[in-house]
Amino acid sequence: MEYLSRVLSFVTAKMNFKYHALCGQLKLTHLMLADDLLLFIKGDIGSIMILLRVYATFSAASGVQMNTLKSNIYFNGVATDVKDSLWVKWVNHIYIKGANWTDYTPKQDSSWSWKSVCRVKDQFKQVYSTGTWTLQPKGYSMNSGYQHIRFKFPEVSWHKCIWNKWRVPKHSFINWIIIREALPLKDRLVQYGVCTDDRCCICSIHAETHTHLFQQCDYNKA
Repeated sequence: MEYLSRVLSFVTAKMNFKYHALCGQLKLTHLMLADDLLLFIKGDIGSIMILLRVYATFSAASGVQMNTLKSNIYFNGVATDVKDSLWVKWVNHIYIKGANWTDYTPKQDSSWSWKSVCRVKDQFKQVYSTGTWTLQPKGYSMNSGYQHIRFKFPEVSWHKCIWNKWRVPKHSFINWIIIREALPLKDRLVQYGVCTDDRCCICSIHAETHTHLFQQCDYNKA
């Protein structure tokens, strides 16, 4: 990592590198904490490309590679068009690497979020061909795109009782969890290894399940 520090110091002094707004006076480009590396830079494309070339040189010399599963990029005070451009360049440098985006397939060890982006891309690819959005004659719209990629489930008879404008959102959510039998009751906590006793916390006799707690427990019946 000392080699990386020397290369950064040399390059930032010789090239048209722009420091982060709060790091210019200190000429601060990076911090190393154990095995973590923080890089600070002004959000312009030229400085980003300099930083990427420095890291590529360091990786080629040391054999140390970036762990993309644990890497993040944060923006502050950067115009949206510049931010989008930088994100596209970063994705192309780390993931796509010049491949054809239409036919691109993520690697097996790629992060869940990147695989999700690629999965949405494949869903759009099915209905977008030769520059034409095939789902509606007027072309693409946010609504039609969302309707295409969202998970569609059959409508249930109780949805209006749970989700309506008169209900408190917190109450609606809890009732929805109860109907789906997804509350963290003791029968589930035992399976997760959180506790060893699955007896009902009210009657201390039967196993604490959704059916018992809301329908069969003698205390609730009373």
